Amino acid sequence: MEGLHHGPDLDHVGPMARRVEDVAILFEVLTGVKTELAELPKDLKLGVAQNYFFENIHPEVKDATRTAIRDLEGFEVGLSPVETAIPQVECQGACRNLIAFAEAASYHRAWIEERALDYGADVRESLRLGRMMLATEYIGAQRVKQCESS
Repeated sequence: MEGLHHGPDLDHVGPMARRVEDVAILFEVLTGVKTELAELPKDLKLGVAQNYFFENIHPEVKDATRTAIRDLEGFEVGLSPVETAIPQVECQGACRNLIAFAEAASYHRAWIEERALDYGADVRESLRLGRMMLATEYIGAQRVKQCESS
């Protein structure tokens, strides 16, 4: 088993590609619904979080990211970057791990007990941590994820 999978609150399925046109083709193949690119909304806003993500970042990565954001403005869809802030973003990594580990531990409970050696050591450790988390910690992480007060 590779990686830690199945956290219903955090897993998302959908096509990803380099170009919007490619995603439209994948969407059509998956759903049978044809999407005309002309139907895409114009003047889309692209939120660029200023807090957390640009702190403690290598200057070359920061410059490349800023260049990519500027390049997105040139696409025919018309993306407009808008500076924004994400509330409690500093907590999101810890909350994501808590939620992911707890949900994965629940999902993999029978298999980890019966077939522990089918899992890598790192995944076994994550599942072990997930089984040790309290319901109150999980609910608190869910509240932070939803930007509620905990």
